[in-house]
Amino acid sequence: MILAVDTSALLFRYAAGRHSDLVLRAMKRHDTWVISELAITELHVALHRLAMNPQQHDLLSASARRDLECFYTVPVDSRCLVEAAEIAENYQLTTSHGIHLAAASRLGQDVGYLTLADAQFGPAEDIGLELAIRTRSERSPDRTAATLTP
Repeated sequence: MILAVDTSALLFRYAAGRHSDLVLRAMKRHDTWVISELAITELHVALHRLAMNPQQHDLLSASARRDLECFYTVPVDSRCLVEAAEIAENYQLTTSHGIHLAAASRLGQDVGYLTLADAQFGPAEDIGLELAIRTRSERSPDRTAATLTP
């Protein structure tokens, strides 16, 4: 099965966090990984901000560049942007979330979707994507639980 990955999940492939193990396990269950072109830019910017020093940034960036060769990418073209705007408007999402969902929706049937953004869960299922992970945010943003979807 194809797994479309958004930036919120992709970041945990490189930066250790409470969801890193779930993201890695979900990705291992799929043999084809796909991201939007936007995810590449967002990932590099996020890794730059997370790095504690230039050496760590270089290591994280090198690892990401190697891995990104294993991903297929969906172009963020006018067709994607039109659909992203529609999704974002209909579900009151950010533009970025709309782009990731629109890109994933172009992949056809039987597509898994890996995101840690709770706001995308309903829209993803509505457009026919199968969620690979479900997180449940508590009242405090510091307390987030996640489970791997079978």
